Amino acid sequence: FIFNNTDSTIISAIMGLTMVTYYTNYFTITYQIFWIAVIIANVVKVSFGNVMQEDEESERHISLLESYQFIQFLFSSVCGVLLICLLDDFVSVWYGREFVLSLPFVIILTLDFFVHSMYQPLSIMVEVIGEFKVLKNQQLICMVLNILLSIGLIIPFGLIGPIIGTIVVDIITFCFRIHTVIYTHYNKYFKEYINKIIKYIVVFIGQYILIYNFSKCIDIGNEYINIFIKAIVVGSITLLLDVLLFYKTEEYQYIKDRLKL
Repeated sequence: FIFNNTDSTIISAIMGLTMVTYYTNYFTITYQIFWIAVIIANVVKVSFGNVMQEDEESERHISLLESYQFIQFLFSSVCGVLLICLLDDFVSVWYGREFVLSLPFVIILTLDFFVHSMYQPLSIMVEVIGEFKVLKNQQLICMVLNILLSIGLIIPFGLIGPIIGTIVVDIITFCFRIHTVIYTHYNKYFKEYINKIIKYIVVFIGQYILIYNFSKCIDIGNEYINIFIKAIVVGSITLLLDVLLFYKTEEYQYIKDRLKL
C-alpha cells in the first residue's frame, strides 16, 4: 500500500489516466479498510514500547507479539474474504458496472491486502526495538524493486502488472521483517513463529476459496440489500471458522481472558 503512488504514476504514464481511475476505484475502498489496521497499530506501538521498557523477558515480548499477530490475522482474514466477495459489488453500485475489473485483478489486490496487513505487527516491533536504519534500507530496496517490477510487468500483463509487482515486494518485505525482528532478536522462537504464520496463510487461502464460491450463491435481488446480507454472512462465517480452528491456542485464550469472554 505504501507503493500506491508509484503504481498510479506508472499506470498513468504507460496506460493513461482512464486506467488510473479504474485502479483508484478499487484501491480507495481497500485502503480505507486497511487504515483501520494502521490506527490499531499506532495504539499498540505505545503499549509494546511500555512493556519492553518494563520487562526485558523475551518470552513476554514474543507472547505479546504472537497475540497481536493473531488479532491481526482475524482482522486480515475477515476483511480479506469480505473484499474478494464484495469489492466488485461495491464498485458496481458506487461507480457503475462499466468500472468493474477482472477477477484476477481483484484476487491479486485482496491477497496483497492480506499480506500487507499481516506484517503490521512486525513493522511495529521494528520501530519499537529501534531498527530504524535497517528499516530505512529495507524500504529503499523495496521501493526500487517495486518500480522495476511494476514497469517490467505492466507491459505484458496490463493493469494487473503493477499489482503483481506490489504483492511480490510485500512478500519480500514480510520476509525482511521476520528476519529483522524474529530471527535477529528472538531467534529461539523463529521456528514457532514461522509455523504459526504458515497456518494462518493456509487457513486464509482455504477460507478465501470456499467462502468466495459460496458467496456467489447469495443473490437477494436489490443491490444494496444484497451487499448488506452478503457482508453479514461472509464476515460471520469467516470469523466463526477462525474461532473454531484456533480457540485452543494460547493467543485465543489470552484474548479471551483480556476481554473476559
